[in-house]
Amino acid sequence: MTRKITVGLLGLGSRSTTFYLHTLNAYYQKIKKGYSTFPCVLYNINFNTINPYLPDNTAELITNLKPVMNSLERFSIDYLVVPNITLHETLEVMKVTGSLIHPRTLAIEKLQDYGQSTITLIGSHYTMNANYLVKGFEKAGIKVETPTPKDQKSIDTLRKKVYDSEETEADVLAFRTLLEVYKAQSTVMICCTELSVINVEPNGKRCIDMAILQIEKTISLKT
Repeated sequence: MTRKITVGLLGLGSRSTTFYLHTLNAYYQKIKKGYSTFPCVLYNINFNTINPYLPDNTAELITNLKPVMNSLERFSIDYLVVPNITLHETLEVMKVTGSLIHPRTLAIEKLQDYGQSTITLIGSHYTMNANYLVKGFEKAGIKVETPTPKDQKSIDTLRKKVYDSEETEADVLAFRTLLEVYKAQSTVMICCTELSVINVEPNGKRCIDMAILQIEKTISLKT
């Protein structure tokens, strides 16, 4: 008998983790019908042991993540979903790559499927300006653009508001209007899980949401 695939979901920030779990359940129920919920191992950690060192205090992040990764081993997890785009940079340094459902890898594959070669990153201020995602995309022949400094500031402010569950309807509307502006110029790549929470744009040639790519790939492993 073939062993069933075990998927793990690492619980981090409350808003993003809840979003991933809710969306996994919703997608799975749509396929399996009835009262189906997505079978996975949710390993919830105290995000306050990680968040102070994000985005790039790699040494402290590794120190705090090592025992987490060691604990996960006892669950015999085949694939791990991490609802934090930035944290993948540290996980790569730790060589935790084989089991990761990696959003950057999935994004590159999707862009190649669409034949798209230019993107605009929409994420945290760090992500929009750091080399981590940019170098990975450029290595795959994808040109990376970023919003204007003014728009970057408003996007990052909104990200923080979503994290604290303080966004307003006006904030969400302004974000969707901003997406339309950048979609007219190139493919928009949403690379922040908090922004995924308020994004209603379906994945397509003009807008790709990394969190949704992770979720879709995860669902495909169990259906």
